[in-house]
Amino acid sequence: MSAGSFGAFPTMGACMAACGLGAVGGPLAPLAGPLLFSQAGAAASVAAGVAGIFGIGGDVPAYLHSLIFLVAAAAVWQYSAVGAASTLAVNAFAFHYAHMTTILSNCKDITKRIPYTLMNSVKKIALVGPGLVMAMMQLLPRAMEFETFAKIGFAPPGLLGPIGGFFLHPIVPWIIAIASLVWLTEGEKKITSFILGLGYLIPGISYCPTMLAPYGLALMFMHLFLGLQLLQEVTPYGSLIPNPL
Repeated sequence: MSAGSFGAFPTMGACMAACGLGAVGGPLAPLAGPLLFSQAGAAASVAAGVAGIFGIGGDVPAYLHSLIFLVAAAAVWQYSAVGAASTLAVNAFAFHYAHMTTILSNCKDITKRIPYTLMNSVKKIALVGPGLVMAMMQLLPRAMEFETFAKIGFAPPGLLGPIGGFFLHPIVPWIIAIASLVWLTEGEKKITSFILGLGYLIPGISYCPTMLAPYGLALMFMHLFLGLQLLQEVTPYGSLIPNPL
């Protein structure tokens, strides 16, 4: 696949090489070219994003973006040269499928056909799932490695300095894993939402912007999207400051 269609990102070629991307496969492979590696696909994605923001086109923009996330994960990242079991690829799977699920869960036709309790459970898992997956990878023996992330520019502590450095402390994945499980079981919402929200915002702000574009920027926005949703649950009406107490 050519990186030339992404003229706005001169580091696109280097980014794809570092991520091991280029080969496609699986039943969705025919969609990868037109959706992800063409000017028409990029224009359609931007147009759908703008339409979605202004509520134009009903659920069509959401369906298109969901399809983009699905194709990127199943047809491109699945065949990454860095290995589907690498930390970089697992991270990509977690965030792509979480965002695909979150977008689809807001579509009217989807919500009409799936029982509310089931849909609510799926949305909850999608919201905290990526953070929980990364936390568990750090806790499981030999499951986590940062070499593949280093290839795309992961260089802690990042923009937030000591805050970004502390996020890599061995206690942090324990905190996130426990908070995720408590949040999922409705045990406590305020403090856990605050912790999990920061668990997305800190790496999203500190690490992701320093990585090769465009994936570093995409990963940053995926972190911020999930993190802000969680912080919204503990932000009083009319305020911009979360209050977990």
